[in-house]
Amino acid sequence: MNTSTIDPQEARALHVRVTDDDLAVDLLDGRTVVVPLAWYPRLLHGTRQERNRWRLIGRGVGIHWPDLDEDLSVEGLLAGRPSGESQRSLKRWLEARESARPKRIQPAREKRRPQTGRRAARGCFATRYTAGSVKRDVGYFMYFLSKLGKSERTRFTLILLVAALGAQAPAAAGVADPVVVRGPQRLLVVAVRFPGTDPSLALPRIAEKVGKVGEYIRTVSYGKAWLEAKVTGWYGMPGPLSEYRVSPLNYKVDKGRVRRLVADALAASRRDADLGTYRVIWIVVGAFTRPGEGYGMIAYCANPGMLSGVLGAKPRLEAVDLPGGGSFSGPVIVSAENAHVGHAAHDLLHALGGVQDGKRVVPDLYDFDRQSNPPEGRLSPELFAIHAGPWDIMSQHFIVVTKPPPPPSSFTRLQLGWIEPAQVVTVRPGETREVRLQPLALGRGLLAVRVPIDAHRSLLIENRQPVGDDAVLPAAGVLVLEVDTAREEGAGIVRAADANPGVPRLQAAPFVPAAGQVRYYRNADVGVAVAPLAVEPDRTLRLVVTTPKRITDFVPDDRR
Repeated sequence: MNTSTIDPQEARALHVRVTDDDLAVDLLDGRTVVVPLAWYPRLLHGTRQERNRWRLIGRGVGIHWPDLDEDLSVEGLLAGRPSGESQRSLKRWLEARESARPKRIQPAREKRRPQTGRRAARGCFATRYTAGSVKRDVGYFMYFLSKLGKSERTRFTLILLVAALGAQAPAAAGVADPVVVRGPQRLLVVAVRFPGTDPSLALPRIAEKVGKVGEYIRTVSYGKAWLEAKVTGWYGMPGPLSEYRVSPLNYKVDKGRVRRLVADALAASRRDADLGTYRVIWIVVGAFTRPGEGYGMIAYCANPGMLSGVLGAKPRLEAVDLPGGGSFSGPVIVSAENAHVGHAAHDLLHALGGVQDGKRVVPDLYDFDRQSNPPEGRLSPELFAIHAGPWDIMSQHFIVVTKPPPPPSSFTRLQLGWIEPAQVVTVRPGETREVRLQPLALGRGLLAVRVPIDAHRSLLIENRQPVGDDAVLPAAGVLVLEVDTAREEGAGIVRAADANPGVPRLQAAPFVPAAGQVRYYRNADVGVAVAPLAVEPDRTLRLVVTTPKRITDFVPDDRR
């Protein structure tokens, strides 16, 4: 396919690959949508009834294009409610597409009665589409784009991407689509106490911790999101602590006790606050807690999370009936009064991300089996952070208890919309490209390389340097993350490649120029190799993404 007439940024957004079975569209934000070939007629020719079957697909997802004077939502376009200009643009393109078709490949029905406009958008289900005809249609589309001005090209590109989103393959097993979390996030903190158990911290100390969590959110979001918190309490619970205590092990938590705590705490607090006006509720349990002592578990996300479970497409926002009437179904996190800032921030990211179609937007990256069957009987975060180590707070809540928690990786930041599409460059397997990555912690310039492998698997490459919030990390260099969103949550959705496997717990995972037990990343199965080339004085890191055969041209070393 010739894309030479398309601007480079647009070409990244509309990179289409066709096989005998499907059509894949690489989106601007780095995701790949795979459209089964059998669905292709419906992308452009679906009846109103067919299109309406997909009107909820893409719910809440929006695409903003710099040349458009409006933000167009995927939901609106799929529901048949696009703006007037988008409707006219789609109609004109369909008319041009039909008139541009050579007669010899028109379906028989079209030969008898040429169709244009709305009729063309609804008919032709008898057409048999093959990989060849799809390639021709995509070619006509690209040719038509080349004849238009830049503003019109972006409109048509957007329409095709939206159509592809409407017919995407089944969603991933463990991860929902990214969202955008921006601006003020209203947080209600509800501190509760129990008969016979006195809190060990005064309410101002709780407020101080809330402030630190707020600073963390503002920093890791690059200033794009922040908390507006109200701290209330202490509210007395009707029963003793023993009636609410839960297991410190994920698999053994009593959901009934979680529900009772949430119900009683929110019922007590609603005399001082309108619960429905808050983005997230944070319940602070007034009991000094260690694993199995005090409240039992130091922190967790109740909704979406413990109330519904998180495996097997169970995650959802549960409605909790409150004593005295009414219910609440918004996000809720729970922590003991002495929880680390990292515990609360970890669960707050779950809550801010939310849930879609039985999957959380921000999944746990630590190992669920290890957490519920801890080695050596110790519940220490680093012991079950076996997949991504300390390189994402969703993997390891803290590194040193006296220091701030680790920041999120590019994966989690992308899920929350904190890295812009223009800050990610896509390099496909088989290509060779040198890239200059800025430190992930600073949030400026190019922050990540994405290597798409298939509909669920990809590599994310980032530059971790001892600056900003990354200063708490144990090492620096190029971090390569192997992402597989088809895995269940808690089973290694994100795995960090390890440059120094002799160093335990992924503490020295990044690749460093001319150093390390493993000199460069090499994955022969997917045909990708990555090597750091140099770190510049401003901590910018030059690296190359290439093939396993060519990597030694850049790093002449017989080690991997």
